[in-house]
Amino acid sequence: MCPDPPKKPSGTLPGGVPTGPVDGGGLCCACPANGDVNTNGYGTYVSTDYSATHARTNKCKIAIVRTEEGGTVTVTKSFTLSYTRGATEAAHKATVSGAIAGAMSGWQAGAVPYRILIEQPGCKPQKLKIQYASAIAAAGGDVNVAVDNRPAEVPALRSGVTGGTEMEFFINGGGDVTWTMTHETGHTFGLLDEYTYNRPTNVGPKATYKGADDPTKVVTLPATGGVAPAAGPFAFANSTIMGINGNNVFPDYLFYWIAIEVKKILQAAGVTAVVKVVTA
Repeated sequence: MCPDPPKKPSGTLPGGVPTGPVDGGGLCCACPANGDVNTNGYGTYVSTDYSATHARTNKCKIAIVRTEEGGTVTVTKSFTLSYTRGATEAAHKATVSGAIAGAMSGWQAGAVPYRILIEQPGCKPQKLKIQYASAIAAAGGDVNVAVDNRPAEVPALRSGVTGGTEMEFFINGGGDVTWTMTHETGHTFGLLDEYTYNRPTNVGPKATYKGADDPTKVVTLPATGGVAPAAGPFAFANSTIMGINGNNVFPDYLFYWIAIEVKKILQAAGVTAVVKVVTA
């Protein structure tokens, strides 16, 4: 149940009376708002001028708490673990759970400089902090993680998203596990790889990130620079967590998707507002 709706704001606030249902659900910060996300990032959060090779499905839950001029947006993603090739829950659950928690902590740290700004007519502008949380679900999680304990291979296997909401975690894989899981978790938020797929020309592709009420952000990825196909299917390019291997830069556009989903949740609650990502 919502508390009693707030008193009608004074005429000094922009836009007059707040929008929303008569029960007070849409009035400024009278009630929290929650929603389930199940969105294909391609075409919704980001578009490219090159072909996507994997689905980028974002499943999670978002909880919005608004105070007079602030509040929080909490993104919670659940993970269901299964075990194969010698992996067991008893021996390996703690390792995988720790890697997932570390990845979410990475996104939490990356979000510190940013806020979700909500500008609702009749209310003071609200800058909401972004928070991330994860949970291990026995079944039905947002992401299914296949934990694999096969012996180390050459070249080393790397944990990652295999498509949609499916992920593999190699206990004996290579690379920096913390960075790899942070990057791959970005894919489970519907984000794409910011590196250049080998193509017959040296023209770098573009990625256009979409915001709820922001101008779009166009990122031009460097050309392959003549990287031979024998060197691998792609060359890391852009200096972000989604681009260069080991990089931990989190530009604001990697959080635009949250503004898109928050706007949808508010609309479902009868709230008309401008929603965008801004600096703290």
